[in-house]
Amino acid sequence: MSKLTVVVKRNADYEHGMYGLSVHNEPGGAANVQPIKNDAELKARLIEFGDTEDHANDVLDRLKKKHESVKIEFDAP
Repeated sequence: MSKLTVVVKRNADYEHGMYGLSVHNEPGGAANVQPIKNDAELKARLIEFGDTEDHANDVLDRLKKKHESVKIEFDAP
């Protein structure tokens, strides 16, 4: 089964959106970064990929505590 890798990073003040979300469907493949404007939008997007609400909250918590990025792997649809 193939994996889908989602990388979320907290954007700097000068970047568009509060977070940047990129989706990689192949190891080492490049992906376009999608701007995410707030916590609620990020949480909803993660849940769309198959994340649980508790884990999505954990991701938000880690990003708020100065983690530069969080990498999550999901089973590809």
